[in-house]
Amino acid sequence: PKARAEELKRRRDNENDRPLHRNVCREKVQDLEQLRERQRAKYDHPQHIPADPRCWKDDVDKASHRIPPRKVFDGTKYFMNTLDEAITGPLAKSDRETLSPVDILWHTPFIQKALMTSYGVDYEFLAYLFRDSRLVVEPNLMTVVDNYDHSKNAPQVRQGTKEKPFRVVWPPFYDKHASSQVRERLKLATMHPKFWLLVFGDFLRVVVSSSNLGGYDNKMNNQFWVCDFPRRSTPMVQQATPEAEVDDRDAADACLKERIGAVKGDALIKFAKGDRSRVDVRGLDSDSRKAVHRW
Repeated sequence: PKARAEELKRRRDNENDRPLHRNVCREKVQDLEQLRERQRAKYDHPQHIPADPRCWKDDVDKASHRIPPRKVFDGTKYFMNTLDEAITGPLAKSDRETLSPVDILWHTPFIQKALMTSYGVDYEFLAYLFRDSRLVVEPNLMTVVDNYDHSKNAPQVRQGTKEKPFRVVWPPFYDKHASSQVRERLKLATMHPKFWLLVFGDFLRVVVSSSNLGGYDNKMNNQFWVCDFPRRSTPMVQQATPEAEVDDRDAADACLKERIGAVKGDALIKFAKGDRSRVDVRGLDSDSRKAVHRW
């Protein structure tokens, strides 16, 4: 179709407008594409852990085998990523403190579980980052939410095995009962978040990044937001308030309709279920907007 051809041309033009990615990283991109082709041909999906060395492993190997000092992140600032040593000039200059994935992972043997999301994943890169942890040995301790072509493939969850330990999730982009309007709106949607959850023994580390899970993204400027949440040592005490959340969906829907009116309430509920492509909530007062947020 003409619209599809125009969209593909637009994407190609966008790629051509990224000289840093195409020139500085040309060999890295080609290596990655060849690796993925070999992985697809051999395993029918890209998760594989080859043994041959790759240049980005040198940076990972610089990390000490002793337990390094732990940095504590309070979520109050952003960090630029540490670029590969080959990058020089204005791109490599930053007045901010920089972080690498190795800095964020701290000491991988202490990581008990992890959730990683990305717009495409280099599984060799990911496995090497976590190589000293249980996550590359025991199945399903690492969950990876990856992008895929949902116009050709169905959403699915591939459980890990001893040979391929990561659980790989291809998430649904819309409910199976979604309307044609919703399907049309989401036909070019992608799995684009770059989000990490790292579970340590006494704290949880949350990472929001602009960098995908691949060594090639160390060739360009990216950012990390990192925050540590300590494990609670005492039971959580829930305080009952008039605005306490309810677990029952029907009760929550009824509360919403009572606050903002049946018409707007029904429209929001249909939107949440995928039965409407958009909904207009303009004109709500402050209390009504708060009710929508709680709902």
